[in-house]
Amino acid sequence: MRSNLFLTRSNVSLISLSIVCAMFSSTAVADPAVTQTKTRPANAKFVVFSADEDTELAAPLFKILRGKDKFERILKANSLKKAVASEADVLILVLPRATPLELDSSIIQALKKKKLIGFGAGAASLFGSLGLEIQPKACESFGPAPPDIFMTRSTLLGNPKSTAAFPILMPDAAAARGDAKLNSTAMFIPPDSPEASIVDVIARCTGDSNYAPIVRQKNCLWFGIPHPASRWSEAYSGLVRDACRALHEAD
Repeated sequence: MRSNLFLTRSNVSLISLSIVCAMFSSTAVADPAVTQTKTRPANAKFVVFSADEDTELAAPLFKILRGKDKFERILKANSLKKAVASEADVLILVLPRATPLELDSSIIQALKKKKLIGFGAGAASLFGSLGLEIQPKACESFGPAPPDIFMTRSTLLGNPKSTAAFPILMPDAAAARGDAKLNSTAMFIPPDSPEASIVDVIARCTGDSNYAPIVRQKNCLWFGIPHPASRWSEAYSGLVRDACRALHEAD
């Protein structure tokens, strides 16, 4: 009887020990998943909106904006209303066509509360609807082949590391020809103009420095180059990424 009782108690001890080991084992497996979740941002920094016909222009932006951060969350919206309502901090508008969007008063008021990044003539039209100096009548088209640019000192990015000129597109012939449907646009804003005290110029054209294809006013950043990011030069890709992230971090 004592022997059977002893064995029974031993079995109970072994079972208890097995349960404890299983609990530690389960915890050890779960930890990496918990750690990985903590490294992922709680909210997306950017949401990208483009019309269906311009998806090929918007899609390469995700890789440029994400950079080396594989956990960077970037959302995509198939309507302006959904983009405005998203959790993202910054709304990116890929609008290469000059045709203005139909905006009701509620959308306009919601856009004014957002940080906005626009690409193309359509974005300049939208910014004009918000009452900004960045608008079609202040801009001029340079055709499908964008000009070389150089960076200037700006409030958003500070002093540039270099003021040397660099191309917007990659040097291969296919990219350099551009796309006849995609006209590059720049804002006419001479350094001594009244608008220069209102609009923060990020980069100017080398051929005529009175024109600036990258400018910012308040919480709105505008790029007059609508070409797909897959055609961008390395220098221009870096500038776009730095400027977009700087706007996200700005107060």
